[in-house]
Amino acid sequence: MVTGADPADAAAATERLGAVGFVAKPFDLDTLLDVVGRHAAGR
Repeated sequence: MVTGADPADAAAATERLGAVGFVAKPFDLDTLLDVVGRHAAGR
């Protein structure tokens, strides 16, 4: 850990790591693609 790190930066980094962990789960891939597909189609 970096000393004196901003708590908000730490929280954002944790959220990014959580998102990467979600994407890395093979059984979540179909759900992720479905959500991304719907989001793209909604534009």
